This record gives sequence, structure tokens and C-alpha cells, in this order.
Amino acid sequence: MELPKFKTVRNRISNYPKEDVRYCLMATYLFAGRISEVVGYAYPSDKTTTPRGPRGTDATLETYLDRDRRLEAAVFTVHTAKRKGKDRYVGLPTKKEYE
Repeated sequence: MELPKFKTVRNRISNYPKEDVRYCLMATYLFAGRISEVVGYAYPSDKTTTPRGPRGTDATLETYLDRDRRLEAAVFTVHTAKRKGKDRYVGLPTKKEYE
């Protein structure tokens, strides 16, 4: 079995018709996370899931120095699902050239 190429995955995600699901898939892909780390709400009937999705305070804009360049990145705090909510940090560059 072979995994699809990353461009194939990104095209499938960006062409998904439902916008809310598309953004959820994008975040899951970019965070290399689990769905419960992206979704912030659980149905009342779901008694076993703890939603750990990001809130408004879980993202910051940071500037990093890389040799002589200043790189701007959005840093997200992801509350892990398998490690009882322990935080991990995901930095994503804001410039399009790094995509």
C-alpha cells in the first residue's frame, strides 16, 4: 500500500464541497493531529470524547530569527488527545513561499 502524494491530499482537501469540513480537514492535516485535537465541541450524546480543539487564545503570531532573516509564523497550541491534553506547539510559516 502506498500513501498518496502530498499534493493529491491537499487538492482533495481544498476541493471538498462543505466549507466547515474542509477547514477541519485542513487544520488536521497541517497540525498532523487527530480529529479531537481540532474539533472544539462534542455532542451531548457523546459521553466518551473530550473535545480539545483550539480556542481563540491558542494561536499567537511569532517572529523567529533564522541566520539573518526574520520569519513570521503562526504558532498554535494543540492539546493532545492521546497524552491527556498535554500541550504541543505547531508553528506554521505565514509566507506563501513556504507552502
